[in-house]
Amino acid sequence: MNDDDLAVLAHEFSADEGSFLEKMYRLKWDKGAFTRLTNAMFACCQAYDAAEQRARGADRGLDTTPVPRWLADGFWYVSADVRDFTMHWKEVTGPEQDYYDAAYERLHLLAYWFFTGDSPTPTHSTDSHRCRRTSRHDITAQLP
Repeated sequence: MNDDDLAVLAHEFSADEGSFLEKMYRLKWDKGAFTRLTNAMFACCQAYDAAEQRARGADRGLDTTPVPRWLADGFWYVSADVRDFTMHWKEVTGPEQDYYDAAYERLHLLAYWFFTGDSPTPTHSTDSHRCRRTSRHDITAQLP
């Protein structure tokens, strides 16, 4: 992960001016800011995933790669609270709802990858409660 990605995550997770979270708190969903946030989260996941692959000499549970607390806090917060916060102030249906559902799922998948160290393969859909296969393409694909 490069310094630019870390700077984006620090800016976004701190809800600094112009960040996705700052705009969300003002009741505006900024698609460009969301994309900037999730692209940086994806780069972070790739970096930690690659770090774990280099450490394959140890069992999966013995990976001791340090993770800064602010990164963990940020990943946890956006995956846990963005959906809850935004569902209270937006009422959409149809194709627009498909966009938001895909956005929420993207945050969930990125957090799964970040916290487990494994790119998401099996994941539970919040809509169906059934396990399904997910590829990295699902995370990076354009939102509807």
